[in-house]
Parts: sequence; structure tokens; C-alpha cells
Amino acid sequence: MNSTGRWLEPFDWDFVTAQNEVLCRQKSAYHGPTSDGHEECKTLWNDARQQSMSLFEAVDVCRKCHRLAPSPNSWRWTFKIKGKTACVALSEEQAAQMSEAMGNHKRLEEIVREMREITQTLILETVPGVRRRKPLSEIPKAR
Repeated sequence: MNSTGRWLEPFDWDFVTAQNEVLCRQKSAYHGPTSDGHEECKTLWNDARQQSMSLFEAVDVCRKCHRLAPSPNSWRWTFKIKGKTACVALSEEQAAQMSEAMGNHKRLEEIVREMREITQTLILETVPGVRRRKPLSEIPKAR
């Protein structure tokens, strides 16, 4: 989409904060200016409202505003349960510990993968097996 327009013009700052308040209320989250980036975000939004831009540029303004003035409950743990996405709000301390735990889990998975490869190689090279059409070196390793 290459058309340009004043995509943000109909939405003044009061509208943006009212929408944010509705979203916060739905999530039982605090609503209000909580970050140092609030005023910068407001200025960016009000300046951008007056400009003609592509839709992609308008979306980029929204992304920049989101980064400048994140909500105080911006720590989320997202995961799947029975094919459905679930999301849990976390405190900053919970998020830090969850991040460390996930890093440890990732390292554990790497170790298990390495152990699996070593075990497969050891078994295939030391235990008598069947005659193969392809040499073992051409058989891909499990990942």
C-alpha cells in the first residue's frame, strides 16, 4: 500500500489516552503516565498527527510511542497450553527470574542434544549392526 494520508489526524492525544485507559481497565492494570518517555511520546504523537505519511509510517509511529511509554506491567510470560496461547503478567522480579530459568532450560536442552548425539555416535560406531547401503557418515544426525 503506497497511498499516503493523515492517518493519525482523527486521533488526538485525549483519544489515545482514553483508549489506553480502556485497555488497562480490561487487564486490571494501572492507567496513567508512568515512564519518563510519556511527554516525548505525546509530542511525537501530536507532531505525527499533522503529517501526511504512508500507512506503514503511521504504524511505525504507533510502535515508537509504545516503546517510549510502556505500561508498568509490561512483563509478560507467553506460552502454549493445548495449542492455545496463554499470557501471564509478571512483576519485574518475576520476569528476571523467569528469564534466568528459561536461559537455564535452553542450556539444558543443548546439553541433552549433545548427549544424544554422542550416545548415537557411540552406539553406531561400537555396537555391531546391520549392513548399510550408505556409510554412517552420510546419515544425518538427529537434531
